Amino acid sequence: MVPSRSSSSGYRGASWGGRRGPSCSLSSYPRPGGSDPREYGRGDAFLALCLAPAIPAGLLRIELSERSDVLAGKAFGAAGPYERLVGKAYFGVDPKLPANKIICDIDKAPRNDSGLVEFSSDIYVLKPRDPKNGNGAVLYEVSNRGGKGMLAMYNRAKSSADPRTADELGDNFLLERGYTLIWLGWQFDVPRVEGRMRLYTPIARNGDQPITGLVRSEIIVDKKEFSHSLADRNHIPYQPIDPNDSTLALTVRERNDGPRRSVPRNAWKIVEGTHLAMDAGFEPAKTNLARATELATLERAAS
Repeated sequence: MVPSRSSSSGYRGASWGGRRGPSCSLSSYPRPGGSDPREYGRGDAFLALCLAPAIPAGLLRIELSERSDVLAGKAFGAAGPYERLVGKAYFGVDPKLPANKIICDIDKAPRNDSGLVEFSSDIYVLKPRDPKNGNGAVLYEVSNRGGKGMLAMYNRAKSSADPRTADELGDNFLLERGYTLIWLGWQFDVPRVEGRMRLYTPIARNGDQPITGLVRSEIIVDKKEFSHSLADRNHIPYQPIDPNDSTLALTVRERNDGPRRSVPRNAWKIVEGTHLAMDAGFEPAKTNLARATELATLERAAS
């Protein structure tokens, strides 16, 4: 079922379907107020069932760091009170399965005793405290850059990385209709900002040696800057092994499809392994100004 408002509001969403994954366990974190442990069991099983179709990888367990009431236990219509679950979801995937071989260097990642490659993700859930009051449907947001946009889109809420206030939950459109809302980190390089949903990956290696390779960064600015991150929008960049390597190259183009022009190596430098700095600065005046930094030897895997 796809949630929708009236046609005049223009709010519609997309439903998501997928293959049900393997069974999983959920480590409970008691909700304030000392609820009956049997309620934990029902809630845990419900969450596990909700996550199964939304997560194609093998879900091993979920560890909660917080289990709390939403808006101090306020009832949201027939759905009743909601609760917030915050923690980490742990996964394991078989690197030998054909479907998983599309993952770059998965064959070089460390494995557990069962031969699986393990990783984890931040997880954030808003769900009816009593699953019987929910509508049985999950809305899972693939978090763009680790953020949470679902409530702003559907509930007309104030944007927040950790929605807790009435303004940050909006007009309660989704909650009053009994939806379970799930956010799960899927990017390892999201900015280091509190509340961002992150994926935690293992380090792939060639035996006992790091994997290195060519990485390109493209920089386009809308105002003059003298230092700019090697990553897009302050994400975590791959760091060069040797920032002073004379073979590193910087080129500039007047437009996206224009010819590249080399910038002298002594006119720019890499600072703190994460930023490109240039005394002359990056100019926005040129149409679609792009400066591509070609780093010859970089760590390829990151945590």
